[in-house]
Amino acid sequence: MARAATLIPDERTRHYWDGHSAVVAAYTRTMDFPEDAWDIYMVYGPDARWEGDIPPKPTYWMHQLGAEKEPRVNGPYFEAELFTKKVTEILKNGA
Repeated sequence: MARAATLIPDERTRHYWDGHSAVVAAYTRTMDFPEDAWDIYMVYGPDARWEGDIPPKPTYWMHQLGAEKEPRVNGPYFEAELFTKKVTEILKNGA
């Protein structure tokens, strides 16, 4: 959701929509998900580089795959306030 990017008060914040699923398979492999990686929120530190066939693992991430009480992947389920806090920390510390 593009509106979610407005929660992070930093000019480096970006929202990308992959309407044709051009990178879904690559992120599915990176995250080692059993299904398409399409509803994930990722933060990368300044040293992140995509140098190969798949993107690097994010510094921090959350997802909305399944329901909070029954997620379909192993990892933190999206919680807006916590995600905003983590992103702000990462951007502030540059890591």
